[in-house]
Amino acid sequence: ELPTQKGKTLHTALMACEAMGQDASMRVQDCGYGNDFISMASRYVKTIGDSDGFAQAFPRVRLGKPKPIKGRKRADSPEVDDNVGDTIHHIDTMKLVGVGTGQWIRGGGFFRARSVRGQVNGFPYDIGILDDPYKGWDGEAGALNAGWNAKLRNFYGSVFRMRQQSSRSCEVLAFTPWTP
Repeated sequence: ELPTQKGKTLHTALMACEAMGQDASMRVQDCGYGNDFISMASRYVKTIGDSDGFAQAFPRVRLGKPKPIKGRKRADSPEVDDNVGDTIHHIDTMKLVGVGTGQWIRGGGFFRARSVRGQVNGFPYDIGILDDPYKGWDGEAGALNAGWNAKLRNFYGSVFRMRQQSSRSCEVLAFTPWTP
């Protein structure tokens, strides 16, 4: 819990990258109030994943959209599903196969950022992040809006919590304290 503009989204992105770097099968979903806001989380994860620091800390894991292997159709072929909606931003984990081979395959993990307003998806997660679900104190997505609060309660109970499907699943709630 931090005041507005104090780095909550950056901290959750760093935490997500750390988890995926340690285990390429880690599935992370980040949900927030709107597409413009949640796309920032995707940009942070992509920037961190592309950095030299990430490559040095996690030399056997990469983050990003994998490129298809031309001429080969295998179960582990890293082909990309580009049929994701505008409110979902997807980054896959890739892991290095063998020592000195230079071959990368899908690690089974991912980072998915989506808006609470967006479409419901069936992707399970290991780490679920509810990142600042309110946009200010009042307004359409504000903490005082009864309709928005009802939508968030419904989203949390029927979508967010239902995607926890492993013994290592956990929730991270990052928010601005609008009331005591």
